[in-house]
Amino acid sequence: MRYFPPPPPKPHFKKPYKKKYRIPYWLLKWRLILLQCLLPIIIFQIIRTLIFPTTLDIILVIILIIVWFLLYK
Repeated sequence: MRYFPPPPPKPHFKKPYKKKYRIPYWLLKWRLILLQCLLPIIIFQIIRTLIFPTTLDIILVIILIIVWFLLYK
């Protein structure tokens, strides 16, 4: 019977963390498109809110800004 030496020891460092789930490419594309469209709408809405302040305008600006920040990450 032939003797085979044991395998070399494994290194003690951990592998870099890999994301288990990735966002699909088409979804990333839509997110970028939405971000680019939202910014001018937000700016316009802020100007409109400063000129004609109504409750609906203020709520809409807040919602748009929150959505933009959530998408921007």
